[in-house]
Amino acid sequence: MREGSRPICQSCGMQIIAPEDFGTEEDGGRCNDYCTYCYKNGAFLEDVTMEEMISLCADRIECWELDVIRDDIVAGMYGVFPTLKRWQQ
Repeated sequence: MREGSRPICQSCGMQIIAPEDFGTEEDGGRCNDYCTYCYKNGAFLEDVTMEEMISLCADRIECWELDVIRDDIVAGMYGVFPTLKRWQQ
């Protein structure tokens, strides 16, 4: 990560901005790798494949960004997700 850049969730790619955006470990401590929407209490909230996660994320973004095309969103995610910690094999 570049100096001054914000971390991204290593599951969904969301930029983690505020302290409360970080997930939590089983002991309640902050998890630096995953966001609160993907990871709480030391476990992933969704038992999904990478493809399913991309679809879920694309649905959420499509609702917020009315001028974007779903195919463009999904194509971008397929470029990023394989580099994220959760999806590396």
